[in-house]
Amino acid sequence: MMTKTSKVRIPAFKVSLLILLSVILVCSVIFWSRLQIGTLKDIDSLPIVVASKNLNRDISNTLDYLSFCIDSNSCQQTASKTSEIVTSLRDFESEAATDKKHLSLVGSLEYTNLLLSINKFNAIPSPSSADKQKLFFDLSKLLLVIDQNNDRLIRTHIEAYVSERDKKLYVIINIIGVLSFLLLTVTLLTLFSVRKTKQKNSTLNKKIDRLAEDIKTERIDYIEERLTSLELDNSERAIFSSVLKSYKERDSLEANADLYRHLYGLIGYEIRGLTNTIKGGVNFLVQDTENESIAMARDITSATKTLSDLAENYNQLISNTNSNSNKNFSFPTLVSELAILVSTKTQRSQQKFECKISQDLPNIVFGNATSLFWVLFLQISNAIKIREDKSILMVIDSTKQSDIEWTKTNIEIYFLTSFDNNLKKIESLFWSEESKENSENWTKTILRDFKDFSLNWFSSGRQERLNIQFMQKTNSFCKVDHSLEESRFLICAGSVLKTNILADMLEGHGASVDIIEKPNDILSKLKGSDSFDYDAVLIGDDLEGIRMQPYSKILASMLKKEGKTKLFVSVSTTQTAQELNGLVDKTFFAPHIEHEFIPALSEALSEESEEVTEEKMDILIVEDDKVQQFLLKQILVKNELEASTVNDGSEAVEYVKNNSCEIIFMDCIMPGMGGIEATRIIRSYERQTKQKRPCTIIGATALTSASEHKACIDAGMDFVISKPYKKDEILKAIKKYAAIQKLA
Repeated sequence: MMTKTSKVRIPAFKVSLLILLSVILVCSVIFWSRLQIGTLKDIDSLPIVVASKNLNRDISNTLDYLSFCIDSNSCQQTASKTSEIVTSLRDFESEAATDKKHLSLVGSLEYTNLLLSINKFNAIPSPSSADKQKLFFDLSKLLLVIDQNNDRLIRTHIEAYVSERDKKLYVIINIIGVLSFLLLTVTLLTLFSVRKTKQKNSTLNKKIDRLAEDIKTERIDYIEERLTSLELDNSERAIFSSVLKSYKERDSLEANADLYRHLYGLIGYEIRGLTNTIKGGVNFLVQDTENESIAMARDITSATKTLSDLAENYNQLISNTNSNSNKNFSFPTLVSELAILVSTKTQRSQQKFECKISQDLPNIVFGNATSLFWVLFLQISNAIKIREDKSILMVIDSTKQSDIEWTKTNIEIYFLTSFDNNLKKIESLFWSEESKENSENWTKTILRDFKDFSLNWFSSGRQERLNIQFMQKTNSFCKVDHSLEESRFLICAGSVLKTNILADMLEGHGASVDIIEKPNDILSKLKGSDSFDYDAVLIGDDLEGIRMQPYSKILASMLKKEGKTKLFVSVSTTQTAQELNGLVDKTFFAPHIEHEFIPALSEALSEESEEVTEEKMDILIVEDDKVQQFLLKQILVKNELEASTVNDGSEAVEYVKNNSCEIIFMDCIMPGMGGIEATRIIRSYERQTKQKRPCTIIGATALTSASEHKACIDAGMDFVISKPYKKDEILKAIKKYAAIQKLA
């Protein structure tokens, strides 16, 4: 590529003359601007200085008048005097707002206190002599501070004036020196540099144009061919070598990325499969064993659940390194997973845990959900690890900012000695900030889409508080659920804090709440009143001195006599939930996440108590894992439901073709023919044979992503449940199927 060049002559004399004229022009402008600064006398006439002096004058006049009226007991003009101070104060604040360069009222409490003292005095209908003396004392004390502020203001303006004047002079001297030096330098170098530059630019432009054309191809074979050319110099050869290396590395990474993601997915699935088997097997084996075995089973189940969750998040984190993972995600879902994982951790260390989550949280936000989850969990987990003697309270709320795109999220982790105080009292304690090492630097690097991340520690006696704040880009907010309006609840929990959190949550959604401090008082209330007008009684499993199973049995039987009142229990362990199964209307696992708990509670209130079905149903279990197959069949057998079993998708297809089948529990991923492929074949067979009542297919998977669940539904499954198999979830699905069949 040829570049045309023309001879350009730039006379050194003209360049020198141009620089000389520039020196004269710049110095003239700066000298003129220096004259515009004014004199020291002008400072007294500045609006901010005048306003400050007027304020001082009015305060002094009012003090003189108060001194006179206190002695003579004649104070008719006190209101007008204080009004003059308020007017002067408003003028001063207005001027200060426009002159923030020399004066800032941020942190200046004396002006706020001045207005507060005057307002308090004016609010008294008939001020006494003591009130006037107090006003006199307050104004005298504030006048000293305000006088100092006035002096400081004048000094600031004087210093600014002197600094600006000297700065102009210094600039003039420096510019004259620099431009004079440039005048000599440019005169000598202009002609020489122009000639050299033209020659170099011509050659360089040709090389750059050719290099750009070569690199645009992005073909490895073409770059290799160019490297064999003898026309290349050393610089060009080095560039082509680097480009070739980069292209090869890029292609290699792209080729391996999908393989690695697939491998990570398989590893995660295998880990979840193992943990599901452990959890399901442990829960089944300890149903009739002693308390020590149950406690050990609880710890094993908790540990395997945590391992399963961590494996899933690890896979997401690794997979996201190969793609742009910034996208919209559900913040309440992330908060729910975080709270459950923290609760599991505290259960293993035998710590109490409560959670209060605001209903004003953002719903859909933009960013990397996996990175945010891991940063928050690791920060909270590390804090809990060294404070195992404390009870944990997690409070999460959000506030909208002036920039409507961003929302400030605030997470408070309280490490308390007990739960004997309500939330307002805990928040109102005097919390002093502590200086501790934190890991803000690496978190800010990871959370690039979340602004203003901060982590601070506070203490109040033996209690501590970890505060985590950050800003996140918000697309929408959670809507308030009003489904509990006109509902009445009676609440009794084992701690003041838990009772307070439950009551606030229910009342925030329109419910009416009464609180009972002692569990036996509920029984007394039932016996002693003619009408027990509550929709539900909600109790905690932490009631002191109460054995939950016999107490719940007695309370449930008494409530049944009342008719409509239901019994709900807030449980923290699977063991308690199993013990109360069949005795109470519903158990809810703590911690209670508001956006999940309220809809579930509303649904439980409206649910009618009924058996799953009295009719015999043909049920098929398709599961390659013998342990999971056994566990699911035992759940069905214990509820008087019989089921056949097959080991893979192909056997399921043959079974459907040769037998009647109403419900199929289909494992989604199996060796050979998987559940998704088998479902497609079964649905195709039903269409070909024109069956009037297709079987209900309930998918079961250890995978949790939305895309995997969608693939199951798209294949023709009616529902998808998560492993390990849970009794409540299975029976609910069967009950829903039975209702659909009745409608059909």
